[in-house]
Amino acid sequence: MVGFKKKSIMKFGIVGVIALMFFYVVLYFFIQPSNKMQLSIVVKGAEKDYYQVYYLKDNDGELSEEQSVVANYNNAGEFEKLKFPLDNDIKSLRLDLGTKPGQVIISGISIGSILNSYEIYIENVSLEDSHQIENVKNDQESLTALITGTDPYFKLVPPDEITAKVIKDNQLVQKLLVAGIALLTDIIFLIILKLRHDIKFLFRELYQNKKLLYFLSVNDFKTKYAGSYLGVIWAFVQPVITVLIYWFVFEVGFKSGSVHSVPFILWLVAGIVPWFFFAESWGSATNVMLEYSYLVKKIVFQVRLLPLVKVTSSFFVHLFFIILTFIIFLLYGVNPSLYATQVIYYSLCTICFVFSISLISSSLIVFFKDLGQIISLLLQFGMWLTPILWSSTMLPASYRWILKVNPVYYLVEGYRDALINKVWFWERYNQSIYFWLLTTILFLVGITLMKKMKPHFADVL
Repeated sequence: MVGFKKKSIMKFGIVGVIALMFFYVVLYFFIQPSNKMQLSIVVKGAEKDYYQVYYLKDNDGELSEEQSVVANYNNAGEFEKLKFPLDNDIKSLRLDLGTKPGQVIISGISIGSILNSYEIYIENVSLEDSHQIENVKNDQESLTALITGTDPYFKLVPPDEITAKVIKDNQLVQKLLVAGIALLTDIIFLIILKLRHDIKFLFRELYQNKKLLYFLSVNDFKTKYAGSYLGVIWAFVQPVITVLIYWFVFEVGFKSGSVHSVPFILWLVAGIVPWFFFAESWGSATNVMLEYSYLVKKIVFQVRLLPLVKVTSSFFVHLFFIILTFIIFLLYGVNPSLYATQVIYYSLCTICFVFSISLISSSLIVFFKDLGQIISLLLQFGMWLTPILWSSTMLPASYRWILKVNPVYYLVEGYRDALINKVWFWERYNQSIYFWLLTTILFLVGITLMKKMKPHFADVL
């Protein structure tokens, strides 16, 4: 018995090492090094203002708002560090020192990567190519200048040695990131290998009971509104009214203009439709064990199918809203392109993600009834924390990564990529990897948790 266990561990170890090497090689060529650096300046001005950095990627290029970054200076009369995220392949910078005349002191300029910050010595900064800047005093510690107009600026060329160091740092970050993702992927692979019989059995259940699953989903969809005069029409009326209210409040009331060159209503619909599907399916799938307790108590019934019943039932409504979304886009003169076919992919992503987290939540709610109310609160907060009614560009670039931690962000922005931004999902390779790794982890936790708790469901219910 001990010998068999040692052989099993050795076999898993060899498979794990081979898989780790394979994942590392694949990911190394798939994940490109970060092409970012950050310009930081420490300034002191007389009034609150905003500073702007324009950057050029070639010597013959022209300045534009698209290639610029803005940072607010809020602490008047005090030194404040302003940060400007940039690409590392720029040739030159133009630093605009606010919009108000007066004295400005710069005590530090640095360019950095995620790992390090490299200082540009003040005495090496030249203001020969400047505008509306006079009485410059430059020493080793600070640069003092008098701003004489509303459009003051000077040009700055990043030293080649600093740019080279930033690129080297980014390449190191790439290697560390690839190693971390490869290791995590390898661990998940080994867990899947260990749970392969449970996973295989689950998919066999889905295939063998596909007709039962469809029947239960249709029946669930009908009975949810049974007894009401309008019946299943209520499933579509409430979301439509919700969209109209948000449209009226934001576009008519707050006078919200176009977002990313499209009418606000199109941008809103593209983001709120996947949220409706996610929120409705997760909320209902969480309570499925309580609602179908009579089936859970039957020993022969495979309870792991029940969350998928609710997800499929919600998907019927989602199909209607996908069609309605395309109709609205056509009415506004926006013809769907080939990118729009990605709606199928992102719908599949939503189904997989909701099913995975529903396996966990539907198992726990049997023993902790308050979980349903907690999830309702999470969905209320999530509606506003996810950039559905507002654009992620409203946040400073350095903080947008926080939004991307939320997996629903991937789904919402995915629909917008398909319908508006015209971006393929593999172009968001970092977000795609993160989403599917997280979904896989939740799925493995879900099937393990339900397997452990299933024998006790009948006793509690």
